[in-house]
Amino acid sequence: YKTSNILCMPIRNLKYEVIGVFQVINKFEGNFTEADEDLLVTIGASAGIALENNRLFETQQKMLIEQKKLFNGFIDTLAASIDARDKITAGHSMRVTQYSVLLCQKTGMDKEHTETISQAAMLHDIGKIGIPDSVLNKPTQLTEDEDNLLKKHTIIGAEILKDVTLIPHVVEVTRNHHEHYD
Repeated sequence: YKTSNILCMPIRNLKYEVIGVFQVINKFEGNFTEADEDLLVTIGASAGIALENNRLFETQQKMLIEQKKLFNGFIDTLAASIDARDKITAGHSMRVTQYSVLLCQKTGMDKEHTETISQAAMLHDIGKIGIPDSVLNKPTQLTEDEDNLLKKHTIIGAEILKDVTLIPHVVEVTRNHHEHYD
């Protein structure tokens, strides 16, 4: 193997920093020309943009994963705060979520819809935040007025979640989770 001619051009990112090098060796006929240089500069610019876009895409994917973890942690914290107010049903949000996910899996629902239902299930009782402790933790049977107030936790929850657009249908799930379809 003998090198008879060589042409090298830098690959640059959007900040014009060198992030790599193109090297071509042994042109079939003659020496490399200005046209060859221009072609390699063009290829290098395209490659630099492609590499930079890939790096930015990977960074964005990492950020999305971190945001998703943060969001799910926030949902878990909200559910835990709901459960902490109601000692009798502590852990209820987690159990409802587990049953919901099992039903999704059993019916063959795709991962994206299962995740949405899981998140909505975790938040379904958030409206209990608006119910007084005297009603929520009453050790004896509720009066009719107290029972009617407790039933409003679905409406309160829907109102609390009305601007949560990251979880499709969370408002409908929250508002209607005590409806009887019979």
